[in-house]
Amino acid sequence: MDELTWPQKLALSIRKTAGEEIEREVMAGEKATDDPVAKAAWTAGAMDRLDCLVPDVSDRKEIMARCSCACAVDVTRTLRAEYERTGDLDQVLEFSYCNPFFIRPRREGNTIYFTKAPRDPEAFEKANTPHERQMAYCHCEQVRARKGEISLTHCYCGAGWYQGIMEGILGRPVEIELVKSVLQGDDACVIAVHI
Repeated sequence: MDELTWPQKLALSIRKTAGEEIEREVMAGEKATDDPVAKAAWTAGAMDRLDCLVPDVSDRKEIMARCSCACAVDVTRTLRAEYERTGDLDQVLEFSYCNPFFIRPRREGNTIYFTKAPRDPEAFEKANTPHERQMAYCHCEQVRARKGEISLTHCYCGAGWYQGIMEGILGRPVEIELVKSVLQGDDACVIAVHI
């Protein structure tokens, strides 16, 4: 799915989980544009439609997780090789700390907590309001273009990035959970990966 646009990934994912009719309804009005504000407005509407048309949270989570970017392919490949070499997941997690997108992962039993690093650490530290901190923290251009006015469902797209990494390392499915999100007023975004 790497060559597909984000809306194309979303459409395929909805179809796979909820069927073609729901896909058509959620994707209504989508058209290719380079205007970030227009893209974000459509995305916010699509998330609202998805929330209404797919009432099961686990289905929405699955749909959104499959939309995450595949930009961590090289990182995942490196971490998988380290896991195959050592067989020690804790060592791999320590090794993964070099990734600039998250702070040192924390493991508690069969759950690994990933805390995203701020997108713009300097602006995050200088921010005077919760909204300024949110905009400096969030990596998602859709959220920033909407100034944070988008369904929390959208955050499972970013959480899916961590799911993909862990599934790539372990070679099997894992479950994700959104523990904290700046979108809901938290001080950080924290994703739990249940292995």
